[in-house]
Amino acid sequence: MLATYADMRQRALDELRIAASLAREMTNTGIERRLAEAIERLESNRFYLVVLGHFKRGKTTLINALLGEKLLPTAVVPLTSIITMIRYGPEIRANVFFSNKKNREIPVDELPLFITELENPNNVKNVEYVEIALPSSCLADGVVLVDTPGVGSLYRHNTEVAYNFLPSADAAIFVLTVDPPLSEAEGEYLKEIREYVPKIFFTLNKVDYLNDKDREKALAFSQEAVEVSLGKNGIELYPLSAKLALEAKLTGNLEALGRSGLPQLERDLSEFLTAGRGKIALTTAVRRGKQATSELKGLLELERKAVEMPVKELQDKIAAFEEQLTRILDEKADALYILQGEMGRVIKIVEEDLEVFKASQIPLLREKISAFAKDKRDLSAKALAKGIETFVVETLTYTFNAWRMQEEAKIAALFEQILQRFAIQVNEVIGRIRELSAGLFDIRLEGFVEVESLTTDSSFYYKFGKERLTFAVAPSSLSVLLPKSIGHRLVINQTLNDAQGEVDRNCGRVRWDFQQRTNKSFLDFKYSFGEKIEATIQAIRRVLGHAVSQKDKSEEEIRKTISTLESQYGQVEDCRKSLLSIEEWASSES
Repeated sequence: MLATYADMRQRALDELRIAASLAREMTNTGIERRLAEAIERLESNRFYLVVLGHFKRGKTTLINALLGEKLLPTAVVPLTSIITMIRYGPEIRANVFFSNKKNREIPVDELPLFITELENPNNVKNVEYVEIALPSSCLADGVVLVDTPGVGSLYRHNTEVAYNFLPSADAAIFVLTVDPPLSEAEGEYLKEIREYVPKIFFTLNKVDYLNDKDREKALAFSQEAVEVSLGKNGIELYPLSAKLALEAKLTGNLEALGRSGLPQLERDLSEFLTAGRGKIALTTAVRRGKQATSELKGLLELERKAVEMPVKELQDKIAAFEEQLTRILDEKADALYILQGEMGRVIKIVEEDLEVFKASQIPLLREKISAFAKDKRDLSAKALAKGIETFVVETLTYTFNAWRMQEEAKIAALFEQILQRFAIQVNEVIGRIRELSAGLFDIRLEGFVEVESLTTDSSFYYKFGKERLTFAVAPSSLSVLLPKSIGHRLVINQTLNDAQGEVDRNCGRVRWDFQQRTNKSFLDFKYSFGEKIEATIQAIRRVLGHAVSQKDKSEEEIRKTISTLESQYGQVEDCRKSLLSIEEWASSES
């Protein structure tokens, strides 16, 4: 089995290199780059096993348990804020990679300075990721174990970092816990992960907190919840205690290690990493190669047809292509203008909903403040001032976060509908450009990269963790010097007067937050829109321009050019067929 996989992997690498060489000959740097990335990934045998989950589920402790040492820092607060990649190396080393493309080797005991929220809040140090080399057997043969920030905490940027790494994941360990059980937000996160990650191992951590009866109930509940979220039955859930497993490995206590539940997960991971992971990586590389070779085929046929045409006919067809292309690009610009208007409508809806929210919450907040003060009438004015500040912060934080969750779900659904509509338009524009050139030259163009799924990226901007809401209830110091009854009235009155201002201020922050994320989503879509269309246009223009350059050459030189194009076409078609057979093998072996 492994020998057969090795043969297929080598075949795929050979075919991808041939295709990349042909793309280079055709000066198509875009296709060449995509093929080079597929080759590098398959050649290095690199495989990203990513540990995912909400904050405080024990992801980092599980990684330490798998490695058998306290490598990464853990704490009782949400901690990891940076992607941390652990690969095999002959000796332990740590490197920090920064956003400016520089890197720096650091002692391992300095890791918390760069990867924790406490030491690197909001990633002020501009760390892109941290890479650790470790001589561990579980990292052999290209496996890279990846620790990600937990999603759903107060730190929104942590959630963004975790989501952004999903497209790079080859497989994942998703960590759940018995307390709390699977939440609705985790269910939504699972749906996002499923779109990117072909293989997921599900673990239920902290089972040592429960007795046998409660453990079985927690397992049954969590498994059913995962299956409902994924719409799939037969999910295997691994019960374990990462903390117990780590302690057992550090002390060499095999009996405790068995009770931790980790050995079963390790056995199944090992089996998958030995056999299954190779097919996933192979299939991914082959699919990229198939798409690229289909593109190359169409462009080679287009160039051959253009070279064979009389010069006047070719010039007329190129002029017709450019004339009609101008109208298509005008439609693209119109579509973007309409899309920008739709984004403004989204913000308008948020503003209207915020007004309704404010109108309902301010009277409620005033009632709650009065009730709280009445219940705490035995406190001193100073104690009441402190207590009422905490109460207002907690009340408004809870209220705003609850509203934001509902609003984000609503806006995400609307945003998804809008971008789905425009994603279809992008593909229609690309299709019309292909049909235009194909119709003019009587050929069939295939395989051009299209915008496939913008909805996941766009909607996920509305699923980031919540920022901490900050309030500034600061009763006058005079109130604590007056008699209790008068001091109480001053504290209460000032707090009631401040309530509307606090709600207004934080509604403004929420609106700004929604607007920033909407703008980012629009710009990402606009860039992708333009990039995909421009790549299609430039590829067609390039081959037509090359065909024009042949017209001042002799008939013998033109025949040689046509012969070269036909030879290249045959090589590309052979590559495509070979890659197709490799893909079929991988599917039959799965």
